[in-house]
Amino acid sequence: DALQQRLTAAESARKGLEQAITLLRAQLGRGRDDWVLAEAEYLLHVAHQRAALARDPATAMLALQTADQRLQVLADPGLKPVRDQIARDLTALQAVQLPDIDGLTSRLQGLEAAVDGLELAGAHYRPPEPQGPGEGGLPSDWKQVPGAVWDELRKLVVVRRNDRPVGPMLAPEQQYFLYENLRLQLAAARLALLRGEPAAWQGALQTARDWLQRHFDVETPAVRATLEAVDELLKVAVRPPIPDVSASLRRLREVMRLRELAADAGAGDAAAEGARP
Repeated sequence: DALQQRLTAAESARKGLEQAITLLRAQLGRGRDDWVLAEAEYLLHVAHQRAALARDPATAMLALQTADQRLQVLADPGLKPVRDQIARDLTALQAVQLPDIDGLTSRLQGLEAAVDGLELAGAHYRPPEPQGPGEGGLPSDWKQVPGAVWDELRKLVVVRRNDRPVGPMLAPEQQYFLYENLRLQLAAARLALLRGEPAAWQGALQTARDWLQRHFDVETPAVRATLEAVDELLKVAVRPPIPDVSASLRRLREVMRLRELAADAGAGDAAAEGARP
């Protein structure tokens, strides 16, 4: 009887130890696959953070590619929906066209440096000198006298057309402020570019464009080239939309949750089987 009691106690202790080991294995992890899935989850989380918060598609793409490589090692058909979503997220990020911040900054600095070389409207206007009578020469024959008289009569009234209004000549201090205001708008556009503010970018460039057309001579090559450069800059999107790449992270977490539930159910069945008399 004493020996039987000891055997029963030993068997009960063994079953309790097996149950404890099963629960401990469930808490610490269930093998290499779980560690790989956890690593892939972390990489997908990094990709989501870099795309949504830091607006860094390059790093987000690198994290997605690394996560896909980790999932490929498992060779699990159940992970195919996750890898398909990662491929779609990569395609969406590759379509993002980020502006060349350094190149645009250098271009704006070049426009600012060239402001002093632009000519103001009406700065070099000179009215044409009228031709006096007789400049065409005296008629050599009496038959040419009526025509010469008619030409001289026509020169008494001259109508000149000017498609563009001629502004008054500005004082030197007024010209200085025109140049400085234009340079200030270009500097404001450069600051908006560095801060990623589309509204400020568009507003500063549009003001500079209006300033050029209103106060500068658009017939000169320098002003015309500056206007063309500003028009090109107005087409640049300084803050393009970044796609949401969190769908792959949600799919992977769903797969991991289902696996955890299945593993917990298996551990519970094993514990119940061990406790059965």
